[in-house]
Amino acid sequence: MKQSESQFPPTKPLGLVLRRAALISTAQMEVALRDRLQYEDLRIGEILALRGWIKAQTADFFADYWSVLVTQKWQHPIGYYFRKAALLNEDRVNAIVVEQKRRYPRPRFGELAVEKQWLKAKTVDFFLQAQECHRDTPTLIDIINRVLNSGQITSSQEDRFLAAMLQNISLSSSEQAGIQEIFKRIQTGQLRVVK
Repeated sequence: MKQSESQFPPTKPLGLVLRRAALISTAQMEVALRDRLQYEDLRIGEILALRGWIKAQTADFFADYWSVLVTQKWQHPIGYYFRKAALLNEDRVNAIVVEQKRRYPRPRFGELAVEKQWLKAKTVDFFLQAQECHRDTPTLIDIINRVLNSGQITSSQEDRFLAAMLQNISLSSSEQAGIQEIFKRIQTGQLRVVK
């Protein structure tokens, strides 16, 4: 196994990254490499997109953005990155967020994407593993999900959510919806405040 095969998350070469993310098969990569010999002016991502195996935006995301993304803490919910990679469109991301709000306990975003057959489980796992590599502190959405799934909230968490809403800091729509859901559940007694 080559060093680039063993490192996770891989950042290069593009074919390895796409294969590990379950976006292309080994056979598709082999065909693209043969095509590359014939069309030297085309990049692998362009060949894969021209063959219709991935979208050009997906190739660009992994070629230009992925290597930076795996070296830092993610600033957005995972759905943002699936959309940026053109793996899900905005309507599907929103549909998953709405579905998350309707279910209790709240399912994870990736679980619903797989359940709806919009993404492969291996693709979701690939993103989750990359996200976990540089997670030093939980994001606001992680804390929201933990609170909603556990059915209880500490008074310090409640204060943090209230401060976030009152200070009008830049919250994603998922974060805003999650915090609103938390306060709704507190008011209706579905969420227990613990010391």
